[in-house]
Amino acid sequence: MRAAPAPTGLRSRRARAIGSAVGLALFGLAIFGVWRQWGVVESAWRETARARWWLVAASVALPWCSCALSTLMYWFLMNRDDGSRRVGYVEMLAVISSAWLVNYVPSRPGMAGRLAYHRVVNDIPLRESVAVSILAITCAGVAMALLVIAVLVANATGAGAVVLAVPAGVLALGGLAASKTERARRYGYAAAARYADLLVWMLRYLCAFAAIGRPLSLPEAGAFTAISQAAMLVPLVSNGLGLREWAIGLIGPLLPANIAPAGGGTITRGVGLAGDIFHRAADIVASLPAGAWGLWYVTKRLRERGVPEHPSIPGE
Repeated sequence: MRAAPAPTGLRSRRARAIGSAVGLALFGLAIFGVWRQWGVVESAWRETARARWWLVAASVALPWCSCALSTLMYWFLMNRDDGSRRVGYVEMLAVISSAWLVNYVPSRPGMAGRLAYHRVVNDIPLRESVAVSILAITCAGVAMALLVIAVLVANATGAGAVVLAVPAGVLALGGLAASKTERARRYGYAAAARYADLLVWMLRYLCAFAAIGRPLSLPEAGAFTAISQAAMLVPLVSNGLGLREWAIGLIGPLLPANIAPAGGGTITRGVGLAGDIFHRAADIVASLPAGAWGLWYVTKRLRERGVPEHPSIPGE
């Protein structure tokens, strides 16, 4: 006689726990990989100790910019011109900030909490919040395609940051031009915010690798941004922990040598792992105060509504 299948919520929790364990294992292996190649990366870590203070400060501060822009994207997607089911920007910032931090806790993905919060506090149906999440992924795909094109054009023309900024303006102007179509306008603005976030991610990689003594070119930073965003879309592995570091470490050496800055040379696996581990450390440091504030705000709003602090959603 076959055993009864596990409840959906139990299977979901088990899957998230396994995903978290895999992510932590990969992250541990990444650190071990750096240790094994210590002779290669020792000079990089020495550079970190001597790094200009503003590179370290920027590596910690830029994730807050990413959080603010990600919030802006969701704010555009969630709200409507008629004011129905409106979510304030500060409230949305608190929800996204708390999800950012919670996603580092094993088997506690922030997306589930975000969907539950909008349902019980903002009266937004679960299916609508899920649809917004799908639209957010679509915006990310559009923004990433535009970034790849912009990086290729910038590399070919030598125009640099000027070309990279063009798509954000095009998306924003496209939204403005669609002023008679409320939905199209919101989508255009949301995609522009997501593209701006990708530019911030490029800056994060530029600062992180400059801090460890191996500056990146714009094409390399663009490639690492694309790799990291893809890694973080993998389900169950929260924030792409471990997976992102290995993706950078393994693909870095495969990048064409002609896109490296003068005197840069090929990015070895050890340097790629070290750079993204530094990047991850900065992200975690930045998530602590932002997430703590977000959790405080979310808890306060839940108490005002008289509901449990950790509401459940179907399937949890």
